Amino acid sequence: MDQDLKDYLDQRFTAVDQRFTEMDQRFTKMDQRFTEMDQRFAAVDQRFAQMDQRFTEMDQRFAAVDQRFAAMEQRVAEKIDAAKASMFQRLDEMAATLEEGYRDTQTEVLKAVYSMGERLQMRGDAQEAIITGLQKRQASVEARLLEIEKRLHLPPAA
Repeated sequence: MDQDLKDYLDQRFTAVDQRFTEMDQRFTKMDQRFTEMDQRFAAVDQRFAQMDQRFTEMDQRFAAVDQRFAAMEQRVAEKIDAAKASMFQRLDEMAATLEEGYRDTQTEVLKAVYSMGERLQMRGDAQEAIITGLQKRQASVEARLLEIEKRLHLPPAA
């Protein structure tokens, strides 16, 4: 019985060992599959690392482009400010020139009016002198006429 028991137990242990061997083989296959998956994940990680590197490079390029745009924007702003300053300076110069021209024109007009006023005054004085002379002559003619009328005894004309 010992032998039967021994044979029975040996068969059982052999069956158990076979099962463990099969399980070990299954675990080995699973390990291989996990290794393959790890390799695939490593490849995917490499691709992601490459993509991250590309994104980093693109970020650097965008940063460089942003710097260029900022510099360009600053230059444009400076040019606009310079153009504004130049335009305002020209406008101020034009305003000063117009004011000076306005004052000069005003002065010339006043001189012309004053000169014309003086001439008119002189003409008026001359006209007054002429009128005064005519009035004196008229008075003289009237006085003579009155004397003639007195001598001739004519009634005075009304």
